Amino acid sequence: STLGLAAESLGRRVGLGFLGAEAAVAILLSPFRLQVGGEPLLVAFLSLLPAHETTLLDGILADSDHRRRQRCIEVLGNREDDAFSPFFLKALQDSIVDVGQVASHHLSKLPSSLPSLMAQFQSGHQDQIRRAIWAFGENQIQAAAPALLEFIRTDPNDQLLVEAIDALASISHDEAVSTFMDLLHDGKPLALQLSLARALGLLAQPQASLGLLEKAPLLKHPQVLILCLEGALRAFPGFEKPLPPDHLPALIGLVERCCDEREGEGQRVPAMLAMLDLYTFEQNTFEQLKDRFSDFLFNMRTKENWDRDSNERVAAVVKELGRRSSSLALLAKKESEISSLIQKLSPGAPRRTENLLALREALSDPEFILRSELAIHLAKFVETELQNKNTEWKEIAYLCEIGGLTRQALLTEPIRAIFTRATGVGLKSSARKALLNLGLSEAEINRKPPIKSILVLEPSAFFRKRLVSSLSNLGRWQIQEAGNRTEAKAILDLGPVDLLISESQDPDGDLGAWLQAQADQGHYRSVFFSVSSRDL
Repeated sequence: STLGLAAESLGRRVGLGFLGAEAAVAILLSPFRLQVGGEPLLVAFLSLLPAHETTLLDGILADSDHRRRQRCIEVLGNREDDAFSPFFLKALQDSIVDVGQVASHHLSKLPSSLPSLMAQFQSGHQDQIRRAIWAFGENQIQAAAPALLEFIRTDPNDQLLVEAIDALASISHDEAVSTFMDLLHDGKPLALQLSLARALGLLAQPQASLGLLEKAPLLKHPQVLILCLEGALRAFPGFEKPLPPDHLPALIGLVERCCDEREGEGQRVPAMLAMLDLYTFEQNTFEQLKDRFSDFLFNMRTKENWDRDSNERVAAVVKELGRRSSSLALLAKKESEISSLIQKLSPGAPRRTENLLALREALSDPEFILRSELAIHLAKFVETELQNKNTEWKEIAYLCEIGGLTRQALLTEPIRAIFTRATGVGLKSSARKALLNLGLSEAEINRKPPIKSILVLEPSAFFRKRLVSSLSNLGRWQIQEAGNRTEAKAILDLGPVDLLISESQDPDGDLGAWLQAQADQGHYRSVFFSVSSRDL
């Protein structure tokens, strides 16, 4: 509307200094109260409203339209002005829960929020404690974790305990594991047991997951047992971090309890679906579960209440367990082939490029499961090979792809350096693919690594001294200096630098070809020319 456009224009004039904020607020106040001008006027008015206008702010909280109250709180919250902290504290008490939660979210972003929320948490009033607990968990306020943990240890109110446990689980406070384990037993109310079992699973820590397996035999409620089963697998999310084999009997026993029609009470399907998250190198376990679930599936198909969707989901689990069993059966043979290929890759060995390609293809097999020990061994092999300055680009490309398939973080920076330096499409593509496999996003791949070392190549001792002095005073980098290409080459032969600050000439003439040669050998990542001429 025209009024809304006028309000936006008024806000821009305040931003440019042509009008004071209080004068603009006075102009916009009447249409704001009349609720005209739409969203643009509302945003313009609230973006200029001073925090000391408590009467106006109280009027916003008294508005009968809860949707308008919520929108006003959102606009004021987006300003992230600590002066509005008292306003958000009042808004927490809104009669509409969703409005109070929006206020809590914005309050938590303010510097003074923790003391304010902590004061509510320690007030002794149940409603205020509940709101503070919700804010701690919703906004994952790490600083509140110790107070929440102490509250859980000492407070007798089971209902607030459930909410505090849920909040602490959202914060992912690892020190809570032992407390949660102590509280989890069959004598506690069901809601508390469910909260504790869920929280231990969300922590996704080995101590928590294995603790659930340890506690399960002493628990009875089917709803708690299934949470124990699902949580027991959270800390072991893949074959690179499998469930320890000595805990498999306890897991199988828990699966049997959940699948028992009397003890599990309807948890059979969730229990079978949970086994999609089981990773172990014990082939017999997958075979045992596959056969057991196949029998269940056959029996359940005879039931009147059995549905097609459940049938397809359980059948998919049986199929996947069979696939993992088959893959593990071939694992020893595959590992032997890979070890043989690695032995053929010693420096100067014949058919090296072909063997690197064969190794990449073997690792790319979707049915192949790479053990963590072999992955680490391969990653160290790739790391060493990438340091070889005489390696051809095609071999470097294959090494990058092999490194990506190991999923080992130690290769991230070496491969990123290759990606940054690469000029050929093939090598750059291989390095990018490897970095994606290592878990980096496109933005992270293109981020240049930080500069740590600098070499100053400047023939003039006067200017070189000034450059080195200026850089050294900042204390951020390792600085070296050279007066000519011979001195610089001796330094670069000892190890590459991140940045070369260089003149375009030295006493032996133009440095262009020499600089290109050093770049081709990976002696520096970037060059900064300390010359006034741009004709380079």
